[in-house]
Amino acid sequence: MKHNTFAYYLFFLFCSLLSFLIGCSTNESPKEYIAKVGDEVLTKRDIPTLIDTNINSRNVQLQAYINSWIDDMMLYQEAKKNGFDKAEDIEQRIDDVRKKLSVQKLIDENVYLTDDTVISEHQLQTYFEEHPNEFIANDVELLMSSVTYSQRNYANTFRALLLRGASWKQAIEQIKKNPDAIVRLSEKIFLTKQSLSSPELWNVASSMNVNDISFPVRTSEGYTIFVVHDIERKGEKQHFLFARDEVRERIFIQKRNTRYTTFLKDLREKYVPEIHLEDSIH
Repeated sequence: MKHNTFAYYLFFLFCSLLSFLIGCSTNESPKEYIAKVGDEVLTKRDIPTLIDTNINSRNVQLQAYINSWIDDMMLYQEAKKNGFDKAEDIEQRIDDVRKKLSVQKLIDENVYLTDDTVISEHQLQTYFEEHPNEFIANDVELLMSSVTYSQRNYANTFRALLLRGASWKQAIEQIKKNPDAIVRLSEKIFLTKQSLSSPELWNVASSMNVNDISFPVRTSEGYTIFVVHDIERKGEKQHFLFARDEVRERIFIQKRNTRYTTFLKDLREKYVPEIHLEDSIH
């Protein structure tokens, strides 16, 4: 994962170093351009495709991009007058960034494979069982399901169905017959006090026992009923369901690191690097 973060940093650094040299470095001005500073012009094709396609948002982003481009071009032309564009250290920086970006592209296309993300449940469970003391709850965590209804009577009906023995799914299907009843539905998600948006829900949920059915809790969205399936207290060993996402992330990183190490080992055998450190010291 750190390689991807580094790549993004290099990409933006590379763009900042070359922003003065791309897209608009021509002595002939196109007939149609968006902005111009001296001999430098900005055309429609130079506008990044990453700008939001939403019309209102796009206009704001486009104007900001144009203003930034104008600032860059004014600074660049002033830099050229002072000869800084030909400075040796600038050329060296650009060359260094080019090398690092090339290396990252090599790694992305030849080392990090898409199947790295394919991790079976058996692999997840096995890794978790082999590292039982490494997954500790940092805070109170709840595994819970919740449903928010537009009206209290819907919530009361749903709760009554659960108390009479209906499963969560059966009760949901029963209430779904009225399309306007359900405002929000969440099934078996992991929540902490920080991730649960409603303080009212957290206060009630954190005081409940496993498998208890809550009374309707009034929130800004409506009336919420929830069931706590499991609770992890701070400092306790996590159950697999709570640790599952972290286990997946660890295996993912481990697979990539192993492949990267193997790739470097193969390159050492291929290129046979030489080190003459003692000669350089003396």
